[in-house]
Amino acid sequence: MTISPRLPRRRFPQGIQGKLILILCVLIIPTILIQIYVYHERFETRRAQELQTNLEMARAVAKTFGIFVKETLHQELAIGLALASKDLSLADKDAILNAVKAEDHALWELFWINTEGLVIAATGSHFIGIDLADRAYFRQIVSGKEWAISDLLLSRVSNLPTFTLSRGIRDGRGELLGILVAAILPERLNVVLGIERSTDAAVAILDSKGMLVYRHPARDFTWEQRKWIDRNPRIAEALQSKEIVGNVVSQFDENRLVSYSPIPLCGWVGSASQVESTAMAAIHAALLPQATAFLLITLAVLGIALVSSRKISASIEKLRDHALALGRGETPIPVGLSGTVELDDLGRAFTKMSEEIQSRENERKQAEEALRESEERHRSIFENSLDGIILSFPDGRIIAANPEACRMHGYTEAEICRLGRDGIADKSDPRLSKLLQDRSQTGRHRGDVTHVRRDGTRFQCETSSAVFKDKDEREACVLVIRDITERKRAEEALLAREAFINGILGSITDALLVLDSQWRYTFVNDEVVRRTGKRREELMGRNVWELYPEAVGTEPHRLLHHAMAERVPVEYEIFYPPLNGWFTDKAYPTSDGGLAIFSRDITERRQAEQALQESQHRLAAALEIAALSVWEYRQDTGVIEFDQRSSEILGTGDQRAMTIEEFLTFVHGEDRQRVSADMHSALDPAGEGLYDTEYRIVTPDGVQRWLAARGHAIFMSDGQGRQLVRAIGTVMDVTERNQAEEALLRSRDELELRVRERTAELERKNRELQEFAFVASHDLNEPLRKIQTFGSLLREKSAERLGEQNIDYISRMTAAADRMRELLDALLRYSRVETQGRDPVLLELEEIVQAVATDLEVSMKKISAHVEIGPLPVIKGDPYQWRQLFQNLLANAIKYHRSEVKTVIKIYGEKNSGTALISVEDNGIGFDEKYLDKVFQAFQRLHGKHEYPGIGIGLAICKKIVERHGGTITAKSSPGRGSNFIITLPVDGTQTTNREGYTS
Repeated sequence: MTISPRLPRRRFPQGIQGKLILILCVLIIPTILIQIYVYHERFETRRAQELQTNLEMARAVAKTFGIFVKETLHQELAIGLALASKDLSLADKDAILNAVKAEDHALWELFWINTEGLVIAATGSHFIGIDLADRAYFRQIVSGKEWAISDLLLSRVSNLPTFTLSRGIRDGRGELLGILVAAILPERLNVVLGIERSTDAAVAILDSKGMLVYRHPARDFTWEQRKWIDRNPRIAEALQSKEIVGNVVSQFDENRLVSYSPIPLCGWVGSASQVESTAMAAIHAALLPQATAFLLITLAVLGIALVSSRKISASIEKLRDHALALGRGETPIPVGLSGTVELDDLGRAFTKMSEEIQSRENERKQAEEALRESEERHRSIFENSLDGIILSFPDGRIIAANPEACRMHGYTEAEICRLGRDGIADKSDPRLSKLLQDRSQTGRHRGDVTHVRRDGTRFQCETSSAVFKDKDEREACVLVIRDITERKRAEEALLAREAFINGILGSITDALLVLDSQWRYTFVNDEVVRRTGKRREELMGRNVWELYPEAVGTEPHRLLHHAMAERVPVEYEIFYPPLNGWFTDKAYPTSDGGLAIFSRDITERRQAEQALQESQHRLAAALEIAALSVWEYRQDTGVIEFDQRSSEILGTGDQRAMTIEEFLTFVHGEDRQRVSADMHSALDPAGEGLYDTEYRIVTPDGVQRWLAARGHAIFMSDGQGRQLVRAIGTVMDVTERNQAEEALLRSRDELELRVRERTAELERKNRELQEFAFVASHDLNEPLRKIQTFGSLLREKSAERLGEQNIDYISRMTAAADRMRELLDALLRYSRVETQGRDPVLLELEEIVQAVATDLEVSMKKISAHVEIGPLPVIKGDPYQWRQLFQNLLANAIKYHRSEVKTVIKIYGEKNSGTALISVEDNGIGFDEKYLDKVFQAFQRLHGKHEYPGIGIGLAICKKIVERHGGTITAKSSPGRGSNFIITLPVDGTQTTNREGYTS
């Protein structure tokens, strides 16, 4: 054997060893880049988490400070009303202010300023007499604002940084009585805002000029260092009611992660920050060991790969030499390779190669024989198939057709081959082109199409086709055809029957829905669509509990699960608030494991039952209130039956039935004959059947009473004339009334005197009640503020330890406290309509409406609302209350607008014979007029609090204002077409308002 000379060695990068190292580098380098990217993402994610944590803390600080401001203002109002009393001396006022300061550690000093700006009472005597008329907050309150908060300033007395909360105290006519000023040292806000955070973290409050007011933990800052807005101009964006997050370099050269959240109430900003190096220390500490370990592993893998590749390249060179010898026809000696198991196997494979070449020829002959047998089997299937089979080319030329295909179309095989696809398929069927397109794209298709027989009739068939290559490597197609005419007819009949049944079920007045075992809608009739207000497509296939999560946990939810699990029918009644109706639901298990539910509207029945029950209750209450007794005489028994009260009057004990003769024995002897005649006259069919008389009775124990009896007889007409059936009536013990009439005449003058005294007493207590309302408002709001503050702190500081359910409980608690405060404020506003009216003056209503529209301009722009103000009459009334009335009506029109149309609000009026008519009309969602009385009642709403915010007091206040001016208010509305609120009142309401408590 001659061995060919060795080929020259290739350079390292071109050899196997170089290629292996190159492949390994191609794998490792992307891994390194991915690892770097992952580290970068983890770093950025950690930074974003810290920024979000700071933002949540800034929100909590802003909200807590806003609550502190609100509560301080409420407290100032209650204190100011007390200080405005003329009965208090200056010493008493100083004592009140010092007592409040001692109770509330957040307050530094309190001043009571008169209308000229001089401090006349304070918590320190050195403040008395200071002139604060030049302060901005004094000028703002004098100009009409209810309260003001100053930016950070230097105290004139202590030269310490401080800020003030000022509240103007006004009388019922809106005249300023004085100003209560609370001076607050920022460091004392720790009582409210002292939130402990992790190392190098802080919270802060900035005023409307970007000055640092408060920081915790505290640091020493000069006045210039407090101007944080100079170092971070983005604070100006936060002062424009935007939340801001980012980095900032502090005065102490610390790179800090900082977040700002606006405080809408006062235009200030809450802030939370943390040193970035401290916040990111944990992620740096976690990533550095990982990166080091990854680098060491990568270097080790490269070293191992270099050593292994040297052995493989040596074996490959030896295998190359033996391959060249085999190519020249030489008989190679067995190849011995080292390096890998695969190379050893390759050497043994070369030894066996010659043996395999001989065996290939035998295998080829065996394959040809198997192919011939396969062709015979396929031909047998082709000829005997019950489905039609056609072989064709993709262009439509037909190669062959089996006997069933020929029978199906009425042609011979030769005729079908001559006609081609276009001759047997209905070219007008649009499904044909779609199927051919699918086959050209995917190599196969399946679907229904129309074919044509020899006699021209068309029939539906199910086809499936696939593309293959014949022995000449040409593309061909096999098409399997099945006549589905009978199946289509059965399907159409089934669909028609189903449509007929669905039509019947869909048209019934009861709601019908079917749920499968997974609580998904499988059928709903028209009544279900009408009740739910959803389209059928929105319901079908959806889970009922996902669509209506508010029903989970209710009694219907429990009963339906019981019916589904136990496969038993259930029935229940339910009130459905969106439709304001009662329904009875019956659920029956279905054969497929679901439920069929029938729902019938029983609102009218329930209303009738309720009306009957209420009628019975009213009758019983009326009888009880009127002290009436009931009796009934039955002709068939000749007995009078009494109720318990009648027995007590007669003194008969438990005896409640007696004849007329027995009853007459109780009647006073002087009245007995007259009473007997009246009774028999009333029972005479020839008479009117009425009974009305007064008489005396004598009870068994000798007590004499006066009774007033009334009744009427019930007759029935038959062939013999009118016949008495029964008589019913009432009896009243009027003994005391007769005695009282005599006593009344004697005591009339005395009673009038007592009434005047009582009226004066009620007026005094009414004034005391008004004062109590303000004090109670403060006392009730204080615990609510604590609940909100500590709830927010607990949620922010302990969220990781509480769990989702406890956090939900806290959220519900703070939400309930918010709503309680809204209710307290609403009650105060409602009561002030009666107690804080102003003197009536001539009012230009157009100016008032224009001012209200200006106040609500921001809200109207959000929904693109347009207000049209027409001519309005001049009336006499309280300007403050009329401004409140129009603000409530316009705010309602904006709140209940329809998003699909442009909101238009029209306000106009006219005078007619001393009467003014004012209309406020909108094109919003409207309401059903059957709820007209309800919308004007306090705390009554037609919508859930999650649909539209509010507590239902606005229209009640409007009604009270109109009634105080001697007028009425009503509305015309329909769902989806808007509402028109109509006010009718006398043009000159002076006399009416005076009668209600105004001073002319």
